Amino acid sequence: MQGLTAKRAYLVLLLGALVSSTSFILLVVAENSSGDAATAYGFASLAGFVFIALPTLLVSLICAVLAKPASAALYVSLAFLTLWHLFIADKLGFFDRHKNQITEQRAIADNPARYLLRQSILTGRQADLETLQQALAMGADPNASFHDEVRLPILVVLASRGDHRAMSELLKAGADPNARSQVAYQGIRAPVALDLVLFAEVDDEQAMEAMQTLLDAGAATDETLLPLGACHRGDLALYQTLRTSGVPQRTDDKGNTCLHSAIAIGQAEFVKAYLLSRSHRDEAVASMNQPNKLGQNPLDLAALKGHPQIIQALLDNGATATSPATQSRIDMHTN
Repeated sequence: MQGLTAKRAYLVLLLGALVSSTSFILLVVAENSSGDAATAYGFASLAGFVFIALPTLLVSLICAVLAKPASAALYVSLAFLTLWHLFIADKLGFFDRHKNQITEQRAIADNPARYLLRQSILTGRQADLETLQQALAMGADPNASFHDEVRLPILVVLASRGDHRAMSELLKAGADPNARSQVAYQGIRAPVALDLVLFAEVDDEQAMEAMQTLLDAGAATDETLLPLGACHRGDLALYQTLRTSGVPQRTDDKGNTCLHSAIAIGQAEFVKAYLLSRSHRDEAVASMNQPNKLGQNPLDLAALKGHPQIIQALLDNGATATSPATQSRIDMHTN
């Protein structure tokens, strides 16, 4: 009976190793997948580990304790299996909260001013000005990155939120208005603050304040996406001002033109005015059949988004459907 108990313990250990290893393999597959597949594999990995692997480890422990005579090899096997489970648990994020607390405490100890500066922008869409000012007074670097692993200037984060007051504080403290981020934002790779201010989810007044704050601080406009941002906001007057002052029209990293940017959020009045604009009509008409990197021209996008006024405006100015799918959507939205 005692020998049978030991055999059972080894069998349960083997079962635990197989189940936990399967859970780990599913986790690796999830990390190398995307979309629904990644979610499914990740869930299967977590469920298998929690509901099968961990209970099996507990049964293994009980069997090892009951096994007579005591076997050093059994205990060593159990120790390795426990360590293997701890490793997988760590990969699944079981200890993330505690690791983050340790990292946070270390960050506070190493550089309390930088930690406070980062905390000041975690309070919501708008930074905690008092905390930000306190951090700068303590000597925080106004050019600090929000992440340690990749360069993401805090100024760029604030610009993406249109937080002109906090931006002003950083710029007064010496932040570089032309600093680039290594983190992409909505199809914009390596953006500077000016690339993002007009895409911020704030009202027009705040967005204009943020843009002007950067311009007053010496931000360069020649390689930015300001005109594209003006199209996104549906502000033809600003677009004309920027183009007249020499700011070139550029597409974003997804190949989206001014028309794409305006159509994406349904700026119907802007699209109609842009197509009829004396100063930009040739440019607008030329871009009507220009596809982005997804192969969508402005009419494709308008039909996909279901904007009947924009569809009609494009058709009136000579745009044509380039696929049966687009024509079908046009028919649905214009009849």
